[in-house]
Amino acid sequence: MNCELCGFTDDKFYRVEIEGAVMTVCSKCSSFGKIIKEVEEHEIEKKPQKSYGFVERSLKMDYLEILNNAMNEKNMTAEKLAEEIKESPYEIKKILKGKIMPTDAIAKKIESALKVSIYEDIVGTFKPTKESNEVSIDYIAQIKQMKQG
Repeated sequence: MNCELCGFTDDKFYRVEIEGAVMTVCSKCSSFGKIIKEVEEHEIEKKPQKSYGFVERSLKMDYLEILNNAMNEKNMTAEKLAEEIKESPYEIKKILKGKIMPTDAIAKKIESALKVSIYEDIVGTFKPTKESNEVSIDYIAQIKQMKQG
C-alpha cells in the first residue's frame, strides 16, 4: 500500500483526519493530523508501488566545445556574441573559458544566437523506497506537478 499523502510505502498505516479529510497514511505523515486508528495488516491492499518519472534539463558535458565550434564557424568573438545577446563581455568570456556556468537565461540567448543546443534532457524514474521515506514539501510539490503534467 502507498501513503495517500506522500506516496511512500511503510510497515504501518493509519487512518488519519487531516484538515477534515480522512486518509490512509504512513507513520511519518500520520503526524500531520489526528490519528483515528491503526490500519490492520488484513485491511492493507497490496498494490504495486508507483514509480514517478522525471525529466531533468542539464548542460551537456561538451557544451564548451559546442559553443567554441559554433563561434569558430561564425567567426564570432566573445565580445561580438555578448553584444548580440546584450550581455557583459566579461561574463561571456568567463562562460566560454568554463570558469562559470551560464544561467538558464543566458544559455537560452547563446543557444539562439549560435543556433546550437547545449542542454540535454535526462529522463528517469524514481521509485520511493522505505529507505527514502523522507517527505519534504518540495518533493510533494514535484510529485503533484508530475501528476498534473
